[in-house]
Amino acid sequence: MSASSSRKKRQEQAKLPVAETKKQKKKLSQGWIFGICICLIVALMVGGILIYRTVRNNRTVLTVGDHKVSVKEFNYFYNSAANNLSAYASYFGIETGKALDEQYITSNGATYLNMFGFNTEVLTGKEPVEDVYDVTWAQLVASIAKDNAVSAYTIYNAAMADENFEIDEHLQHEIDEQMDVLKGYADTNGESVNSLIKRVFGSGCNESGYRHYLEVVNVAGHYSGLSYSDEEIAARFEKEPEKFTVATYYLYSVTAASFEEEVTEPTDEEGTVTEPTDEEGNVTEPTDEEATESEATEEEAAESEATEEEAAEPEVTEEEAAESEATEEAAEPEASENENEVTEPTEEEETEPSEEEETGPSEEAKQKAEEAAKAMEADFDVDNEKVAIRSDNTRENVTSNVNEEAAAWIFDTAKDGDVKLFENEETNTYYVLKLINKDDYQTLNCLQLYIAADPEELAEGEVPAADKVAKIKAALEADPSEENFRALMEEYDSEPEPLENRTRAYFASASNETLIWSMEEADVGKWTVTESGGATFFFYCTGFGDNYHTVAVRNALNTEWSESAIAAAKEACGYDESVAMTANVGLAFSGN
Repeated sequence: MSASSSRKKRQEQAKLPVAETKKQKKKLSQGWIFGICICLIVALMVGGILIYRTVRNNRTVLTVGDHKVSVKEFNYFYNSAANNLSAYASYFGIETGKALDEQYITSNGATYLNMFGFNTEVLTGKEPVEDVYDVTWAQLVASIAKDNAVSAYTIYNAAMADENFEIDEHLQHEIDEQMDVLKGYADTNGESVNSLIKRVFGSGCNESGYRHYLEVVNVAGHYSGLSYSDEEIAARFEKEPEKFTVATYYLYSVTAASFEEEVTEPTDEEGTVTEPTDEEGNVTEPTDEEATESEATEEEAAESEATEEEAAEPEVTEEEAAESEATEEAAEPEASENENEVTEPTEEEETEPSEEEETGPSEEAKQKAEEAAKAMEADFDVDNEKVAIRSDNTRENVTSNVNEEAAAWIFDTAKDGDVKLFENEETNTYYVLKLINKDDYQTLNCLQLYIAADPEELAEGEVPAADKVAKIKAALEADPSEENFRALMEEYDSEPEPLENRTRAYFASASNETLIWSMEEADVGKWTVTESGGATFFFYCTGFGDNYHTVAVRNALNTEWSESAIAAAKEACGYDESVAMTANVGLAFSGN
């Protein structure tokens, strides 16, 4: 081959495409593949659990208006309802340390629920089997929580829609204080607020959710209701004037039974009460030794009598007890076919005095009680320890407290200052009433400063309540201005919210003296102080509010509105018990 031919062949080969060289891939080991698969599975499981919990916690338990109450929000209402129930756990037969969703309501528990005023709607249409309902305590608590949530959101929604309502600084202060209490618990336990809330209330609950819950319940508790025109108020008053017309009066009451001891003291043959006398016939008091001897003799006599009674009781065998029980059952009268039918007593039963009649007060005791009542009627003593003041009582209240005759006298006949005696023959009680006033009146607007009673042991450096009260009195006597009173309220951490449209009944709840002050002395810039239940209350009048009739009618209208709105909301809430049972219902009451 010539040189030119070789060169030509090399050039043609250079133009040919170069073949790709395949790289050899490295294979992963079986161990790595297995590890990666495990990680992926764990990630998917964790993600799945988180998604499941999120979905579950956000499921809707009930709806109020446009607001859907989720499981996590329902937890707050459930926990609150459970806490209220826990105070009566021993009555209900609820075991401590055992989850509420594992315990069933008994007939005895249902009886106590009704007695204490708890809603037993969840038991409607159900009958106990061997004294046990097929309903857990968790279901009952959830039912109560449902009602509370519906009520709170019905009022809260109305308040938020009311242009005249706002969450003012006083209400915000209450919410913040309640939140601070929870933060204090968290600090004490060395955990975050979110951690504490989740542990106490359940999964999905956190600080922002709990704060919103506090806002809802506090707004619902403070919202005074809708506004009404003068015409609406007047029309409602005319519809039932007896419901809004009230009287304030003094009430003295005395029972014949209170004089029974006097007339049953030891007497001589002539019936005169005998008392120890000396040689000259003067009444003497027993010495300490004689009194001790007498007490010891009485105790010995009582013990001896008890021993004799025990000895007189024969021992009864189980067979004899069963036979006796059967005899008693056989002796019981047969039930009438009509349960409401009244069985007429026999002649023997009619003539035989009842235990009540035998133990009733004697005629002499009745006479003494009547004499005491007549003496009070002749010269009414408002300072007598048996005299009370009844304020803002309606005709129905007076009928209930005394009788119908007294109510008719108060509202139809009596004038301010009039006094009259009434008798209740059924209870052998005498009442003497003195009317103070029954006219419509202006309510008061005021500030209140509260000083709590001292605890059993004062903390180191803590100022005694008496010293606080003395200091406040001195400060107000020196400067009785509203600014100074507010400064004292702040200094002693008293409730900052002003009190508006306070009625006589409100002041009467503090003391009779405060009520009289509100009626006779209160005016702008005036203050008073009173003690009640060991605590001390200072009241400062800032002005006058609406008339009592207006306040009472407005309250009645708002009560009627809220009851109607809540009832309608309950009907439409779409409560899903199965979803509610996914909340934190496994709570258990502690034994403390």
